[in-house]
Amino acid sequence: GLVLSAGTFPGTGGRFSGLAGSDEWRRVVDRYDGQVFSLEHPTLSVSPVDNALALARALPGRGQIDLVSHSRGGLVGDFLSLAASDALDPSLHVRASAEVQHAERQLLVDLQDVVGERDITVGAFVRVAAPARGTLLASPRIDRLAKFLLNIIPKSSGALGWALAVARSLVLAFLGKRTDPRVIPGIEAMVPDSPYVRFINASGPVNDHLGVIAGDVARSRWLKWFVEKGLDAFFSEEHDYVVDTSSMYQGGRRADAAVSLVSGPAVNHFTYFAEHDSRRSLADWLTGDHGAGGRLPGSFRDLDRKHPELVKASK
Repeated sequence: GLVLSAGTFPGTGGRFSGLAGSDEWRRVVDRYDGQVFSLEHPTLSVSPVDNALALARALPGRGQIDLVSHSRGGLVGDFLSLAASDALDPSLHVRASAEVQHAERQLLVDLQDVVGERDITVGAFVRVAAPARGTLLASPRIDRLAKFLLNIIPKSSGALGWALAVARSLVLAFLGKRTDPRVIPGIEAMVPDSPYVRFINASGPVNDHLGVIAGDVARSRWLKWFVEKGLDAFFSEEHDYVVDTSSMYQGGRRADAAVSLVSGPAVNHFTYFAEHDSRRSLADWLTGDHGAGGRLPGSFRDLDRKHPELVKASK
């Protein structure tokens, strides 16, 4: 069967709604004979390891599953694939806090045990816009941007002033706690160079058939142009409004993986499944041969984690 895993602030139906009714999605549903399921899971209050463990426990039993993920859901998929490849090494997970480290190591052990007992394997994995090396929106850089934006909001009196003051306090409190694994582990997992990010990128080899769909926004006119210029300055590299494109190429080490890079006025972090090229790449990977005989389906190219810019140059 096929399992869909959405990103932060869950709601798989909403995130993947652009697939519904499309020719590409009909190809996928036919391929799996209607055996398509979604993982509805908390994303802020628990870590992606916890999500992967919940998925492993929910699967009906032995056998292979294929995955489609969006955004943070890609971290969940990577942890499940690592466990299915017997590539989880809890000793790699280093924390300053012994208490937190012990709890997280136990989750990794539990995940490996459940996957092993149920003999779960991961076949085709379509990972869309995953912050596999974290996202700069969760980095310290966002603090400076948020404080600047909050400070330029004009002062107001009465109910509006009170509401703005509360909102300002909540935003600052959230930013201050986002790197605390005891408070918001789901966000902390996406901080660049967090233990989760380091763990995934140091682990492997992974034995799934990974097809990455990566994107970067294209120049458009008027308001969108000004938004993109501001985010370009923030990211200092290609991005899809939320995740820096180079991060999407990273993750657990694979002997072979492929990437389809999409770009255009309709491409951003929230519209991948409403965009034709993304949908076609997704369907091509799930219904294709994954490099059998040296061939890659559709627009996919070999993925090089160290030199992802070569992928763009080859397109």
